Amino acid sequence: MNVEKQYSFKKLERLCGKTHIARLHQSGFVINKFPLRFHILKVEDSKSEFPVQVVINASKRGLKKAVQRNLMKRRLRELYRYNKENLYLALKDKNVQLHLSIVYYAPVVLDFWTLEKSFYKSWKRLMNEWPEIIAKNSNK
Repeated sequence: MNVEKQYSFKKLERLCGKTHIARLHQSGFVINKFPLRFHILKVEDSKSEFPVQVVINASKRGLKKAVQRNLMKRRLRELYRYNKENLYLALKDKNVQLHLSIVYYAPVVLDFWTLEKSFYKSWKRLMNEWPEIIAKNSNK
């Protein structure tokens, strides 16, 4: 699989299955930067060809209307697609696979530029701390 400049978001990159998602939210490492929460979990037995499998959520508690939740999930998918390349390359070098959950929990719809700033702050922290996150998850 060629990771360089691949801006698609294929079905195999999406995290499916209640057990995987439940384990991610129960025992995963959390990066919380309003309005986003990232849950990260190192996976040992994943058979995916992609180094990261992602699930993107928008809280029903915060955004009551499905139209608003779908808009925020669409924006987050777009941000993830354009920024996943660096994480993929770093994980491929270490031969590590992660499950990642991105949760939008703000009570209002944010414009794309504000969301992008918040996403970049959380993403930068993820890129800086992922080796430590993996070490913590390995000890569990």
